[in-house]
Amino acid sequence: MDTKSNYYDYFEPFCKWQSGETSNTLRVHLQGFQRDQINVKVKFGKILIEGEREYVLEGTSATRWKRFSKEIPVEGREYKLCNMKTKFEAGVLSIILPKKVHKADQLGLNKLVSTLNVTRTTVEVMLAVSMGLAVGAYGTYKLIFPN
Repeated sequence: MDTKSNYYDYFEPFCKWQSGETSNTLRVHLQGFQRDQINVKVKFGKILIEGEREYVLEGTSATRWKRFSKEIPVEGREYKLCNMKTKFEAGVLSIILPKKVHKADQLGLNKLVSTLNVTRTTVEVMLAVSMGLAVGAYGTYKLIFPN
């Protein structure tokens, strides 16, 4: 048995997801830790959060270590991991994961769907019909006025 392990207290930090329009944030509660005692890295589609700190046992002069390791799978999710940001304030580590923007979102389809209170398919059909009408109108214009 490893004698060093007798001096480590392993724990599972409390984590909570917060959803946003352009990003999701994972808040990891690490009271008593300092920023330099925490390591965050992305590896093989997972966010790995590790940390350890020394502390004195209450009522004694004996020291021990608190240690944690947390893996958060993000593979297959819709995040821009290269733009991930971290922030550590008041014992809470925030990991901000920007969402990938899809082509449909760049066109504003999701906004149209919510504004018009219709399904996404209806909006796509409306856009296709509008494009068809625009192309037809342009063709007619060119036939009537060739130059």
